[in-house]
Amino acid sequence: VYRAVGARRGSGVRVAAKTPVEERGRVLRSRALGGAGVLEQQGSWSSRIPGEQFSSSSVHQFLGVVSTEQWSSWSLAQMALRFILVCAALLGVSGSLAEDLSCEFLAGVAKTPGSNTIYLSPLHPGQFTTKNANSPDATLRFVMDYSDDPQFANVAPLDVPGAVFQSIPAGGMDVADAFRTDGQNSVKAGRFVYIKESAPGQEFHFPQTRQLRPGRVYYFRNYVVHGTCVSPPVETHATFPSEVATTPVSALSQGLPSMPLGLAVTGVARDRLEVAWEAPLNSGDGTELGMAVDYVVTVTAQPDASTGGLLLHHDAGDAQQPSAVQAGTAASFLLEQGQRYRVDVAARNYFGAAETSPVASLLARPVGEPGRVARLHLAINPANSTNATGNSLGVLSWGSPLDTGVGPAAVAAGISGVPIERYRVLEAGAGVLQDNGNTSVVVNLAFNGAHFFQVSAKNLQSETLGYFSSFGNVSNNSLLLGSPPVMRLRFNGSCAPYCTNAQGELDALLNAERSCAPPQARGASDWCTAETYARTCEEQVSCAGAAGCVRCEDPVLAVFAQSTYVFQVSAGLAAGDASSAVRIEATGSAMAVVVMKTSEGGGSVSAEISFTPDLEMSRQGGYERMCFEGITGQNLRSSFCVRLRVTLSSPEFTSFPVAHRLFLGCAFELPLTASDRTEIDLDPQVALSKGYLVGIFGAGGAQISAYRGSSFTGLPTGSEVVSPSPARDNPVTSRFRWTPQRFQEGFVYEIQFEARGFIGGSEVVGVASNRSTAALRLEVVRCRFCAGPAGTTTLAALAAEWRSPWLSVWGGNHMLVDTDDVPDTQVVLGPTLQVSATEGCTGLLCNDALRRISIRYGVTVEELLWWNPDLADEAGRGMHYQLHVDQEVCILPNTCAGKAHVFSGDF
Repeated sequence: VYRAVGARRGSGVRVAAKTPVEERGRVLRSRALGGAGVLEQQGSWSSRIPGEQFSSSSVHQFLGVVSTEQWSSWSLAQMALRFILVCAALLGVSGSLAEDLSCEFLAGVAKTPGSNTIYLSPLHPGQFTTKNANSPDATLRFVMDYSDDPQFANVAPLDVPGAVFQSIPAGGMDVADAFRTDGQNSVKAGRFVYIKESAPGQEFHFPQTRQLRPGRVYYFRNYVVHGTCVSPPVETHATFPSEVATTPVSALSQGLPSMPLGLAVTGVARDRLEVAWEAPLNSGDGTELGMAVDYVVTVTAQPDASTGGLLLHHDAGDAQQPSAVQAGTAASFLLEQGQRYRVDVAARNYFGAAETSPVASLLARPVGEPGRVARLHLAINPANSTNATGNSLGVLSWGSPLDTGVGPAAVAAGISGVPIERYRVLEAGAGVLQDNGNTSVVVNLAFNGAHFFQVSAKNLQSETLGYFSSFGNVSNNSLLLGSPPVMRLRFNGSCAPYCTNAQGELDALLNAERSCAPPQARGASDWCTAETYARTCEEQVSCAGAAGCVRCEDPVLAVFAQSTYVFQVSAGLAAGDASSAVRIEATGSAMAVVVMKTSEGGGSVSAEISFTPDLEMSRQGGYERMCFEGITGQNLRSSFCVRLRVTLSSPEFTSFPVAHRLFLGCAFELPLTASDRTEIDLDPQVALSKGYLVGIFGAGGAQISAYRGSSFTGLPTGSEVVSPSPARDNPVTSRFRWTPQRFQEGFVYEIQFEARGFIGGSEVVGVASNRSTAALRLEVVRCRFCAGPAGTTTLAALAAEWRSPWLSVWGGNHMLVDTDDVPDTQVVLGPTLQVSATEGCTGLLCNDALRRISIRYGVTVEELLWWNPDLADEAGRGMHYQLHVDQEVCILPNTCAGKAHVFSGDF
């Protein structure tokens, strides 16, 4: 029963009919949503509800196109309503009456007895699913409001004529403006609209664009919208909630579980991995234990980082192991050693058929203990030392194991291994020598002692691939150490075979072969005591340490230039020594020829060395250093060096008078003798047999007067050294010859002579230098002259040379008989005045100046300078001819009658 209230045609007044009538527990409205109708002048009606046009000229939009199937599913009331509306439209019945008829007969959401209209679908986690018993009808809009508030206070008001009701996709849609969310952007309330078109049991899932919060209880109400009609009416939803209630009226939101926690490798073995994890914090309903959860575990082989490939049987077809479903929180797998795997664990609950939780993943690799270390080697005396400290040191070294724990197949495939954390080194009787990451260790060894070493490697795979660490099998090295060889030097003395005793006789003991083993030649020490380091090798005493010790000096062997010297070096093992055969290595000289001789059985070896100094070495002097090392098969070493020193020349002059007075024109000759006994004091004849020669040379000197001393090279003018033939001999005698010439008188000549050592035609180095010197002091007397052979000198010529009357010269030489020939005679040209002290002297009797002397003896100063060349030279002139006490002055006074100028003073 209903009553329609219309509006007078053309009045323009909105009329609302609100006469509710209760019938069979249902509330009907005469007008849906208070809709207003306006009568038009043309007699038609239309709806003024925004978004909805429903008029008599388009009634078919309300009725729709009815198929045979739809007619069969309509109830009698529905078909009657449709018929009345069609008739009303055709007969021009008012719009208000038509609209009243459509809303009053609009049914709500139908329920199937015993069935839920709200439930969870296993294929739609995080959503609710709804279905109703209404027949499919494209004109009906089903609305589902949901909220965490049972009063639906946070649900947006319904806007039926809104655009959202005009175009709804087949699966329904969320009303975007209706969403209400919390601070975590999860839905608190929303509205879902759908059209049921396909089948009575069609399901719809909501929300579609937002996430429900798992574990949150949501309340539901659903109703139908047709045009502007809502059934049940909106204002009855709060008053009669059962009219819009779902079955059930509320439900707990459930979704996917969260990711499993704490996934970790708990066990690693050669072919096995064990992993464990913790249950997710959210089983799907917001609690940890609210929903039943199991786990899907997947293992996938991963390409190796170094090779980029997979190992062994893992190819593109079987890289992933079949997934396993685990009820518990641990899993174990049999896998290939050395292959990297990714383990994925996902939680699964009621919605597992659709989807699992986010995946927890890790990388892991099954590995085992490493293999034996590679190339285990003990290097004895690695520094090649020749003392006890170096010989007793060893270096035990090794390489990383070929298999570091990934297995032979992975090694063959080139897959990267497990890092080696450290190596442990054990020595029998000594314990652990080293436990670190080094691949070598220095060990102390004992001569003639047994040693046994063991080395093992420990790998370490980090947590990133599953922790694993283990020592592998040990590698062994054993040694029975020998001792350094003993070396000896056999040689002849420097003077052998010409060594003599104090009486000058050959000494058999000194000429016999000598032998010694220097401290460093015993493999014990390179150091000697400070008292013995410079002594002969037989007398040197080894010193244990460096403090207070001095490095032992090498034995010195004297050799002769261009003469072959032979000596021997031997090295031998002690009886019962564990070392293998010994050898000798020689270094240091291209002038030596070394011939090795090995004894039967290899227990000793000797080297015969022939050394011939070349001429260059003889010229330069010095020495060649040759070194020898005795080396056993275990690299135990002894060594020593010898200095092959060329025997230096030692030329010396035989004593001779060194001071002489010479006269002008008189020939002077002095024999000079020198010999070379060498630095080892050989007889000159023996030295000569070795090629040592001596030559004598003038080596310059000085011309000295009271005014100067000037040097010269070579010999004074007119002098010479006359050498014998050959000029170089041992010993050798040369003659110095000199006849002083005019203007050389009055000077002292200091002349140097050198005895130089030679080998063949080459000058060689001597002990201090290559030369020995001797000096002569020769004074050329003034006012004396030696006449030459008969017929070469006359008295007149002699007087003219000296600018003096011949009678004056003849008057001082009464032995001259024939003035026209002065043969082989020493002529006194005049007296020699010796300058005396002049203190207190006055007048012309003083002889402190040339002017006074010239006046006293009736000569000129120019004549005095002519007779005394030492006064006349530049040095005397530069000093103004100053005279010195005891200085001699040659004077040729004029003794002719009437020409005398001699002044006698008061005498």
